[in-house]
Amino acid sequence: MENRDGDAVDPVPFGVVSATGVLVAYSFVPGYLLTFGVPLWAALLVATGTALGTAGFAYHRFVVTGRPADTPIEVPVAYRLERLFYGGLVVALLLATLSALHYL
Repeated sequence: MENRDGDAVDPVPFGVVSATGVLVAYSFVPGYLLTFGVPLWAALLVATGTALGTAGFAYHRFVVTGRPADTPIEVPVAYRLERLFYGGLVVALLLATLSALHYL
């Protein structure tokens, strides 16, 4: 795969993020929407939109604006770990909020 400058980029991060987005979207989105009374076809449509949005974001982030494959990573490990922690915290809070809305 090539970025917008024509340099070769590693396709693995794009594939991993896209596949993870598809798995999460189809695992959680329909179940949560069905508990709120949304029809199955609409829940699957939202899950598909979520999966496509994730794949589009991953393509833009890791392919279009990605660094060439032979460029060393310059982001410190502590910063990447911090971003991963806060991202997981946001996802956990989102799921907890959806679970709490179910009981209201």
